[in-house]
Amino acid sequence: MTKSFLRFIKEEEQQQGVDPIAAFWFLAQNRWGASSSNFTGSLGASSSWANGGNLTNLPQFVLDLYDYNGDGLVGSNDQALIREIADLAYQIYAQTGEYPPIMTAEDYLENWEYYSELYGVDFPDPNGYAGVPGGGQSPNQPGNADASTVGGWRYSYAFWKGQLDALGMENFILMFGQDVYDEIMALYDLDGDGVLRTNIGQSGTDNYGEAAIWLMILYYMSTRGFDVNDTPMPEDVNNFYTMQLA
Repeated sequence: MTKSFLRFIKEEEQQQGVDPIAAFWFLAQNRWGASSSNFTGSLGASSSWANGGNLTNLPQFVLDLYDYNGDGLVGSNDQALIREIADLAYQIYAQTGEYPPIMTAEDYLENWEYYSELYGVDFPDPNGYAGVPGGGQSPNQPGNADASTVGGWRYSYAFWKGQLDALGMENFILMFGQDVYDEIMALYDLDGDGVLRTNIGQSGTDNYGEAAIWLMILYYMSTRGFDVNDTPMPEDVNNFYTMQLA
């Protein structure tokens, strides 16, 4: 990674304001598609997901953004694939002076052949793609945590907090739109203040905001004998105290 995203943003702002398409391709190559298998912030690194590894039952909007090979998981295959796509995008920019449009996973799965014809390059076939960062082939392993449960919720939370900390709300919305941002906040902004705060599991005064509420739910479920890795996260935290638990 030759320069940080913050440096990239500063350079963009000094020139003409942040270009969401240029920012997307920078992140696709240097963050989500990092060449290292353990780079925090990349799609396949377990540390990106609070060491949760691949997650099952990710919300559909997450798969639409990042499941580039369409296997229902976001992992090392998607990290390697988005890096290949980004490398080609930079080649196109070098030749034409313009980047291709933002290619989310949903868009790429549907239109990769069209983009290949349009730009005269061989975008990789996402179907069955099993590449991994650094080379080699290995299909994504089955998820070892359910993202929709009380136990698995923290893994996705860690990922989104990291993304939003790096991009900032305004830049994220420029890239992916208000609707996607609203879906993230609906699932992970447990205290409703419009901000994802602190890292889950820290001790002392850092346990506030989402961490405090999640820990309360986790404790409540655990002490009552529920398997937190099999119990759905409450969809409406405001009604948590009145939930009828079977």
